[in-house]
Amino acid sequence: MPIENDSPSAAKHWQECTGVHDFLEQVRLLPGMWLPGGSLQTLESMLVGYRVALGVHAVDEPFDFWNGGKFSQWLDDCLGDVACLGPYDGSPEGAGLVLVLTDYDRFAAACPEAAHAVLDLIAGQARRASVFQRRVICLVHSNDPGIRFDPVGAMPVLWNDKEWLDAARR
Repeated sequence: MPIENDSPSAAKHWQECTGVHDFLEQVRLLPGMWLPGGSLQTLESMLVGYRVALGVHAVDEPFDFWNGGKFSQWLDDCLGDVACLGPYDGSPEGAGLVLVLTDYDRFAAACPEAAHAVLDLIAGQARRASVFQRRVICLVHSNDPGIRFDPVGAMPVLWNDKEWLDAARR
């Protein structure tokens, strides 16, 4: 049975896409073709290129994937629902959520504004979760001993006690 291109879940040529969401559906259907090794950096590069092309060609198309766009708002809402409301499989009050972000230095080098925005979003949700007696802990792993971040959630980003001194990280 042939695949109908009119179906929203059918693979099709990129030139047949009607907008960014249609194109992203194609990326979802064939991630290995569009994102070698599942690279988020490649996805961000594609989205930035798409946005630049919209601007250069004066195309009036909504683009939800910039910081503060609808995607950022959606991510903030979803994390807020999980962090603040739970439930965590019937866990006792005071339970929480732990996020572990590995190799964050690679993301921060490739997308510094987005990397900071994600940490800022998590910090804001952690503060909101505490109002509901929930805990949100975010552990950020980096292979770069010199990585630095501007404050997130109006608080400085600190190293753990054992790696506080620059010499201890080298």
